[in-house]
Amino acid sequence: MFSVRFYALSGYRQAPKHEEHKEVAAAVILSPKDTYDHIVATGVSKTKITLAKQVTQGVIAGFYISFSFMLCMTVGGQISSIQHEHPGIYNLILGSVGFPLGLTVIMVVGADLFTSSCMYLITAWLEGRVAFYWVVRSWFISWWSNLAGCLIMAQLVVWAGLFAGAKSEFPIYLAHKKTSATFGATVVKGIICNWLVNLAVWMANSARDLTGKAVGVYLPVSAFVTLGTEHVIANQFELSLAKMLGSGMPLRTIIASNWVPATIGNIIGGAFFVGTLYAGVYGTLYERIWLRFTQAYIWIVPKAIRTRVAAGQQSLYERLFGWIDWEAITAPPADALAAAQRSSESGAVAGGSRAASVERGLTARLREETPRWVAAAFVNPPMTPFERKHTETRLGSDV
Repeated sequence: MFSVRFYALSGYRQAPKHEEHKEVAAAVILSPKDTYDHIVATGVSKTKITLAKQVTQGVIAGFYISFSFMLCMTVGGQISSIQHEHPGIYNLILGSVGFPLGLTVIMVVGADLFTSSCMYLITAWLEGRVAFYWVVRSWFISWWSNLAGCLIMAQLVVWAGLFAGAKSEFPIYLAHKKTSATFGATVVKGIICNWLVNLAVWMANSARDLTGKAVGVYLPVSAFVTLGTEHVIANQFELSLAKMLGSGMPLRTIIASNWVPATIGNIIGGAFFVGTLYAGVYGTLYERIWLRFTQAYIWIVPKAIRTRVAAGQQSLYERLFGWIDWEAITAPPADALAAAQRSSESGAVAGGSRAASVERGLTARLREETPRWVAAAFVNPPMTPFERKHTETRLGSDV
């Protein structure tokens, strides 16, 4: 008796009854559709911040990418003994250690990186949420702000002497390697690079905890560095550092041979191969294309021609399918309808409105009368309430 009074006075209560318990699944990752919506909203938000804040975020992003490339070159760039003898292991170390740091920090603490903005802004534009002016403006500000951050960090590295002496050989060697490829090859490398980078950004956006974001970033980012592709913001830091260390490379070569083609490739990789393709899968891209095509057809083609085209389509349809009695085929059997009505009136089908009861009775009767092989080929099996709810609300996910 005393214990009962104590718990009552202390604010405790007994455990809820069995029917009050509800099974709740904790979402540790967003569905692809929810992630796409989140990316679109992020793209819109990038157009709402002030110029000063966007520039600051862009400079910070340049800092973080520079940090990652510094670590990358400090570890992988100083093992020249295996660079030529075991290039696979060398590239794996170069990509795995260091570079995922920068994008992980950006995704967690926030910054404005040009390569990820290629996806954010294009999805927002394709969904009709922002004007194209804001896309170009955001890309322009991000690119130059990232460059400013990379230049500041490169100068700090030179002052600190982190790549002084023999350690300067690798940044200079890498700079000559990055500017020796053809324009077209650098563009393609940039496409592959930002394709993987924005997949990393997508997966980091879908994760709801720090571990998920880090893993989502690590796999694609380490892959693009290992493959030897071109990330224009990382190259802003690396080529600037190499020039400050005495590579003797003219600025014109740096811009024309790497920064310009890498920028073009990064835009294509992020804006098209991730942003545009998934706008078609999870967004309204195809519906908008069809709407614009229809509008153009109405505006351009005269009404008389459109009327003749419609009449020709109707005539062709009548020739091909006019002999089919669609009403007789699609109408339910009279006995099935009568049975469904009788079952609904007698209360055999519990719950729901009379129309829903009739529909359920028809469905059950038609399933019984349909051959099994036809049902297996054309009729979807019934879904549980959980499956029905998540099929309607979360496209492409079983979470």
